Amino acid sequence: MERNNLGTSFVQALSGRNWAVLQGLFQPSIKFRALIPPGLREASSDAEASGHFRQWFGKADAFELVDFIVEPLFDKLRIAYRLRLHEDRWYRCEQQAFCVVTGDQIEKMDLLCSGFRPEP
Repeated sequence: MERNNLGTSFVQALSGRNWAVLQGLFQPSIKFRALIPPGLREASSDAEASGHFRQWFGKADAFELVDFIVEPLFDKLRIAYRLRLHEDRWYRCEQQAFCVVTGDQIEKMDLLCSGFRPEP
């Protein structure tokens, strides 16, 4: 799978909240680091990494992909997306991930998150 297609598949799995597909996009021994409010989250398995996304976004009763970009950055793949979600109120969230891809899977992901920003 081409790197850009892998990135698009990641965004599609996330926006559909298809946790099994998302997990399958990670190598079993992924190196995952995410800087989110309130701090660093890490994972060393595909199940742990996909579990973080499920924890962050799985409880929303409405979930929309607002925008995304997938592009190569030399030897890495950049995946950025904006989400709109509803829990107790409407929020926006943006995440940017820089990935090392091996074959058809993400071997390493470093992610930065804006946190859930309440809509005015």
